[in-house]
Parts: sequence; C-alpha cells; structure tokens
Amino acid sequence: MSLEISGLFISIKGKEILRNVSLKTLPRKATFLLGPNGSGKTSLLFGIIGHPNVKLERGKIMLDGEDITNLPMEERIKRGLSLAFQNPPKIRGVKLREILGKIGERSGLTMQELKQMAEKLKLSQFLDRNLFDGFSGGEIKRAELLLTLAQKPKVLLLDEPDSGVDVESIGLVGRAIEDAIIEGSSALIVTHSGLIARYVLAEDAYVLLNGTIGCHGPAEDIVSTIHKMGFKKCVDCFSFRVRR
Repeated sequence: MSLEISGLFISIKGKEILRNVSLKTLPRKATFLLGPNGSGKTSLLFGIIGHPNVKLERGKIMLDGEDITNLPMEERIKRGLSLAFQNPPKIRGVKLREILGKIGERSGLTMQELKQMAEKLKLSQFLDRNLFDGFSGGEIKRAELLLTLAQKPKVLLLDEPDSGVDVESIGLVGRAIEDAIIEGSSALIVTHSGLIARYVLAEDAYVLLNGTIGCHGPAEDIVSTIHKMGFKKCVDCFSFRVRR
C-alpha cells in the first residue's frame, strides 16, 4: 500500500510547523525521512496519523488512492496506518501482555502468534511487566514496535527507531521492519542519525529542513552524504537553490 502527501501545511497551537511538504512511499518499500532536530519530522508523522493536537491547514493525504485527509485517527488506523512513537508513555498497572492481547484481538492474531513476534524482538520476558515501566531505551523501542506490528499495518510510520538504543536493539528492530516489508507493508522511517540504514534497505529518502522538504533522492546517496558532511551540506544546498 502506498502513502502520498501533497502540499501539506501543518500548524500546532496556531504556529506553522510544516509548509508545502510532499512525499510518498512505495508499496513493500521503506522510505527514510531525515532532518536535524526541530525540523518537524515528528509533527509530520502526527499529521499523517491524525493526532488531535496537529491541525492540517492545507494539502492532501492519500492512502492507496483514497483521500484520508479529513478522517479521524481511528479511521486512518483501521485503513492500515500505524505509528510507533519515539517516546511512548510509561503505564503502570497495565502489562505488556494485556495491551498486546487487546491489539491482537482487533487484528486477528492469536496469542501464540503474538508470543512468536515477541520472541523475535527478544521481549518474551517482558510480557508480564508494566508497559514501558523500567524498560531501557532499546527495550522501549522494541516493545513499541511489537505493539505497532501487532496491528498488522499496511503502512508503518516509525519515529526514530534508531534513537538512543544499543546496537543489538537496532539490529532486532531493523530485522523486524524488514520482515514486515517482505510480508507486504511499506514504511516511512523518521531518523536523525540514519543508523537504521545499516539494517533496513530503503529506496528513497527525503530531508526535512526548517519545516519543508529540502531534498529527495536515492536513500543510499542521501544517507551517505549526511554521514560524511552532516545536515549543514543539505542546508547549504537547499539555501542555494532557494536563492536561485
């Protein structure tokens, strides 16, 4: 399933955060969205999923040819969108197993299938712990991805899955994302560092700068350039094109 964003303008509490953002994902492919801190990457994901704190001023969101711009979050999720948050809240008194089971019921997965998914992410021993409470950074990322994948999404929206985690966790997360893509999902992966590129093969990449798309091209080329020269190279290039 493909996701296409066209000319999107987003504001939060009356302040414009994103302007004229356009991008698309391809079926059964991963797409990277890179950018420095504060560029609006998370706000874009919130806008796509329909978070109530984000206002879509203009533009269009198409999911496999259907206009979902004005649909509420729940309807977007029913149609196949799913968001893995960067910093999910800790919830005491609710076990990971309980939340996972509820999601499985809605998506048609058995508890045995859910346990197998947890095992792949090395989370079996966490199923009876309070959700995210006392989890390390890598454990939080893996648990959040588990809950996201349990929804059987057609389009994965992943917010910094490689941020603040150990190498083992990045590898586990990367392999799980690759498996989901092989099984038919597409993915829009927000990343600041680009480390996830070592584990997930993406075709395209976009760079978000100061609330708008600064450049777009082959993921390998863009990630390599940023690793070598940082985002300053992208900023300088974008500023030059704007001046012209």
